[in-house]
Amino acid sequence: MNKKEFLRKRKEVRKKYMALKIVVPLCCLLLMGVIGLLIPLRPKVSSVEKRNLTTFPEFSVGDFLDGTYTTNIGLWYADTFPMRDQMIAGNEFVTSCYGLKQQQIYGDMKKGDAIPDLDSVESVSTDTPQTDAPQTDAAQTDASSETEPQTTAPETEPETKQKETEPLKDGTIHEEGETFGTVYVADNRAFSVYYFNQTAADTYAQAISSCSAILKEQGVTVYDILAPTSIGVNLDDAIQEELYSSNQGQAFEYIGKKMTDGVQVVNPYETMRAHNSEYLYFGTDHHWTALGAYYAYTEFAEKKGITPHSLDYFEKKEFPGFLGTFYASSNQAEELASNPDTVVAYVPKGTNDMTYTSYDGLEYQWNVISDATEYDENSKYMCFIGGDQPYEEIHNPTITDGSACVVIKESYGNAFVPFLVDHYQDVYVVDYRYYTGSLSYLVISKGIQDVIFLNNAEALSSDDVVSKIYNVAVS
Repeated sequence: MNKKEFLRKRKEVRKKYMALKIVVPLCCLLLMGVIGLLIPLRPKVSSVEKRNLTTFPEFSVGDFLDGTYTTNIGLWYADTFPMRDQMIAGNEFVTSCYGLKQQQIYGDMKKGDAIPDLDSVESVSTDTPQTDAPQTDAAQTDASSETEPQTTAPETEPETKQKETEPLKDGTIHEEGETFGTVYVADNRAFSVYYFNQTAADTYAQAISSCSAILKEQGVTVYDILAPTSIGVNLDDAIQEELYSSNQGQAFEYIGKKMTDGVQVVNPYETMRAHNSEYLYFGTDHHWTALGAYYAYTEFAEKKGITPHSLDYFEKKEFPGFLGTFYASSNQAEELASNPDTVVAYVPKGTNDMTYTSYDGLEYQWNVISDATEYDENSKYMCFIGGDQPYEEIHNPTITDGSACVVIKESYGNAFVPFLVDHYQDVYVVDYRYYTGSLSYLVISKGIQDVIFLNNAEALSSDDVVSKIYNVAVS
């Protein structure tokens, strides 16, 4: 073959190759488009993001004429594309292989309100409790980043009282990380940025104080547990400031001072900071672990004047392979995918039986700690009291003293409730986000002596969430 013939053939091969580079991607795009149109294959729920996906919009002439209808179809098409979760994970994996670390924004970065000088703080008035929540600013979303975890420090069994001669390890993370809007990823774990909201904080203090004033005549004690989130416990203070994350310790002090003396405020912030080298929070999820909840439980026990059980008292269950809310909100970051969490749960001795009333109004038999072995990787936190249900009851047959409490909570309370079971004959649980009954009626009808509010820092920064707390607290 002469040189001229060789060049001619090479040119032909090159043309075919260039044609394939154009045709093959176009065919793939066409195929994906056809698949995307197959309604039976489109998912309705994202197990990773723990939400229902966008539904196909209903037609109306007005929406069609102003373009809203076609826009909503586009949103439905993009949100329900077949294998969307797997594609997001695949994109993140490919990106990680190339070492690309582009900043990805999920939610807007902002600044929280300035925390007032604690010396000037006065408690709220409860002379005339309102029946409806005070007007607040525009609604925000619940915690997590609900949006509620990676390689973490090994779990250690805490003692009820730490020996003074044994200094605690420092688990503060100083490593510079990557920011995903309000989610910060560093050291193979994620954190949610916390913004103090003074309006929400004042409304919350008013709600709990008013509840205490209303129930005081019934001889009921109201406790309020302020649950810190991982960014306040584990992340270096200087990095928190760079992220405009408010100081949770100062925020909790402010909220505690705003409440009336009748409220028993439980603030485990300093205790959890002292134990921050332990596995207190998930790395791929916004919730605390059962160990984190345990330290809050010991602080509650001290405030109530009872002796907390040691962790050795409980039967321990472990459910590995958990990828939570941070995993979803960070675009399924490979740093988190390669470092899944283990959900550890502690089964109470008196009983593991409970009932819950679901959103459909039906009552179901369940377990305080359910076996999450077969749960999918995104749902293992639901092993605690069946997840977020409007109303639950736990009756311990080994206790017959008539003691009863109600826990009014969001999802942080799920890991906390099991530790109360062996201290009360009856434990009632209300998720204020979904409960529609009257708290006062529940307390009186069930003979409840202790009302326990438990909320994490982010929930206390949401006007919308705090309004729901207020409406339940004074009902």
